[in-house]
Amino acid sequence: MEMMTMRFRILILIALLGPGCSSPVGEEAPPASSGAPSTRILKPQAPATAAEKPAASGANPAVSSAIPDAITKALALPTDKERIAALKTAGAEWCRQSPIAAFSWSCGLPSAGYTRASVLDHIIITWVTLNSKDAVQYVLQLPNTDGNRRLALHYVAAAWARKDPPAAADWALSCAGADMSVIMSSVGEGWAQVDAPAAAHWSERLPAERSQYTIGWAAGSWSWKDPHAAAAWVQGLPPSDIRQKAANAVHSHWKTRIPAESAQADNWLRSLTPSTTPAPATGTKG
Repeated sequence: MEMMTMRFRILILIALLGPGCSSPVGEEAPPASSGAPSTRILKPQAPATAAEKPAASGANPAVSSAIPDAITKALALPTDKERIAALKTAGAEWCRQSPIAAFSWSCGLPSAGYTRASVLDHIIITWVTLNSKDAVQYVLQLPNTDGNRRLALHYVAAAWARKDPPAAADWALSCAGADMSVIMSSVGEGWAQVDAPAAAHWSERLPAERSQYTIGWAAGSWSWKDPHAAAAWVQGLPPSDIRQKAANAVHSHWKTRIPAESAQADNWLRSLTPSTTPAPATGTKG
């Protein structure tokens, strides 16, 4: 499962875009009356000044930003595996005391061997656990010229969705512009990791311009755990490009998860759109 998730996360990172989303704090429209996450629109906030930049609950951004000894020792470890594990642990502890300092430090780590991505993700998860809105607000105010902004935005959206799916979904639905695709996709990914059926039913109610970024995550995660239930859900969707996207995700995960049922998965996919869906590849050469 981790291998499949990593493949999808790499695809997401390739597609990360620039800014265009409101902060999760500020004035809100009245929430919708339905049980589904509301499409509340949050008024954009001006970038935080140095004095206004948020800190996690119980943390003090004024705590010394000097690199802790534990990190210095971690950097001296001989192997990538040991070094990354120790940096994640030390970075998370630093984040609990001074999240902005820890975040800024992690952004300067080398990208080779996924060092920066792994440690940055772990620090953001820690920050989101402490105070989701502060973490999101800080990442959103980063300038578009910051090369780490898009990666951090992906991580913070996915982490918040794993912690509190409805709140993260409300925020994602307030986003527009170039940020919308990465935030919707990342929230869809995070929610699907903790409750794929709920993420799927949320995705199917979204407008097509938004569900196109979330439906594949939900369908893929659900089909990895229970391909038959996921397939039944897809069959109940009205014919559309969105259903086809979900069907393709279910088909791929179903065949990978249960190779013995590959033919059944192929026949199922054909049955959805027999006149337009090409026959799945058989591996034979003409």
